[in-house]
Amino acid sequence: MKKYIVLFLSLVCLFTLCSCGKTAAPIVLPEPEKIVSIDVTNGKTTKTYTDSTWIQEIISAISDSEPTSKQSVQDTPQNKSYIKIDFQFEAGASTLFVYEDSGKYYVEQPYQGIYIISSDLFEKIKEALVTFQAVEHRIEYVAEIAGVRYYNDSKANNPDAAIQGIRAMNRPTYLIGGGYDKQSEYGDWIRAFDQKVRKLVLIGDTKEKIAQAAREQGFFDLVLCSSFEEAVSYCLANARSGEAVLLSPACASWDMFKSYEERGRIFKELVRSSVK
Repeated sequence: MKKYIVLFLSLVCLFTLCSCGKTAAPIVLPEPEKIVSIDVTNGKTTKTYTDSTWIQEIISAISDSEPTSKQSVQDTPQNKSYIKIDFQFEAGASTLFVYEDSGKYYVEQPYQGIYIISSDLFEKIKEALVTFQAVEHRIEYVAEIAGVRYYNDSKANNPDAAIQGIRAMNRPTYLIGGGYDKQSEYGDWIRAFDQKVRKLVLIGDTKEKIAQAAREQGFFDLVLCSSFEEAVSYCLANARSGEAVLLSPACASWDMFKSYEERGRIFKELVRSSVK
């Protein structure tokens, strides 16, 4: 038994010696043109960025980070005063964490390494949580309730705009669609679902037309609702932790609302009032 203990301790010492002073491999970053959005989260506050210039600036600054010999050995940093950065792209997401420790600033990539960043970059990310104003009704983060994220994309009042909305999702998604009929075609929008849509929840004048188009594309996970409130209630009741609910109608709002702004505002009110 002693010889096994000695062998184990020897291996631990060897691993420690080999690891000591070893610099982390270069940080792995997604290509900026493939990023749909960046979610910046501190505690319960999340801001979503879609501006390509801002995304490029953040990627460029992080790529200049300096590797350290510190190890990243878990999903989240040991330093819990971190800001979480989620790069959202069509194929999934990539997560980094930034934080201050003993007067220095770091970015940590789980299981990859810990890197030194400039104070300017840290302050830019921190400031983003305070000063940034998302474009209302355009892939606008509303809330996270019981692990479900809710997004308001009411401004997507045509299929092309709605395609960008679903591409921004990296979770199984309950998608609320439908509205006033502007004689649009919905095939391209439905093909863009790309196995992301858990359920298509349809409302308004176009619900039957979109349902038929979906079936023609081989998509059958449909729910037809008689009112906007019923559609939101269905999503609140059925979406599960790790999923998303996206209002991205691909249609105008005039059959049920005065404007897309009113549609988006009521969606946010219904979602937020569900937790009171």
